[in-house]
Amino acid sequence: MPGINLLRPKKQKKTLRVFKPEYIQILIDVIKMRLEEESVSQSIFAKQIGVSPSCVSEFFSGKTEPSLKVERNISRVLHIDPAVIPGI
Repeated sequence: MPGINLLRPKKQKKTLRVFKPEYIQILIDVIKMRLEEESVSQSIFAKQIGVSPSCVSEFFSGKTEPSLKVERNISRVLHIDPAVIPGI
């Protein structure tokens, strides 16, 4: 029938919260500093915040950004003021 779309609508892609690179780099630097202060490895940190070690590595390299839930976990686990973490 003309005018009727029988196909399923396309799924909406998740919108990434994109922050300016300087904010992400500040966050990465703060996280690395806290990990060093606490003598915590990236793999242990990954378990504590509920992601895989490869996710932490990708975040540190700038390939991905953490979700809001992960950012909250980072703040809680490392005792970082949420004001330092963009998006919280």
